[in-house]
Amino acid sequence: MGKKKKNQNSDGQTKENNDAANKGENAPTTVVLKVDLHCDGCASKIIRFINCFQGVETVKVDGDSGKVTITGNVDPSKL
Repeated sequence: MGKKKKNQNSDGQTKENNDAANKGENAPTTVVLKVDLHCDGCASKIIRFINCFQGVETVKVDGDSGKVTITGNVDPSKL
């Protein structure tokens, strides 16, 4: 039998790869975690730990409400 040709766009990407990019799989997500923070030292330790995860772009800590907001291409269940 003959080989099937894959549809390619002008960039040389296959149609399958282009469809995956359009679905937003690589779009950054925002994750909000509720954390018990006692002091600024606790907050800085949490920031350092979360920044070690691959794909994390920004980390914001609100000590008054005890919320940590993480933005990036990360899996929320791993955080």
